[in-house]
Amino acid sequence: MMSEVKSFRLHVPRPTPVTRFVTDYTEEERARFREVFQPIAEHYRRRSRIASLGIVAAIFSIIIGFALPKSYAIWPGIVSICALLFTFLVSPRIPTCPACGNALGCRFGRYCPECCGELEPARWWRGPLCRSCGTLYWGKRRNFDLRVCTHCGVLLDARGL
Repeated sequence: MMSEVKSFRLHVPRPTPVTRFVTDYTEEERARFREVFQPIAEHYRRRSRIASLGIVAAIFSIIIGFALPKSYAIWPGIVSICALLFTFLVSPRIPTCPACGNALGCRFGRYCPECCGELEPARWWRGPLCRSCGTLYWGKRRNFDLRVCTHCGVLLDARGL
């Protein structure tokens, strides 16, 4: 008996419902969330820099592979594949919010990830719109920094991810 395939769409986890928002937390709780999130953000930034070095090494070895004679071109190819594998293994995952437990990169919630303004939902012709920042875009690379949890609105890191 054959099993039925329901969908080929990429599974993006849905955020859990948020019970408390930024206005429901005291200033001490918000400071504690920032304190808990600071080492997570530093780890994310460090891993991002290391992954960037892996990409640079792969590109550099590919360029050297084109400059070398064909008999030696296999070695830079092997180095570039190893560098890309290293980059894949070292790339950081988007962390979760210590306040609500949702992934920061999962989906947009009610709040803007940069300024904590209110977001208008996405339309088919544009992305979500922040009334104070402008349109947010998340394609191959996002055009905003993750400073605030989009689901509960708690400021997590002033520098942003």
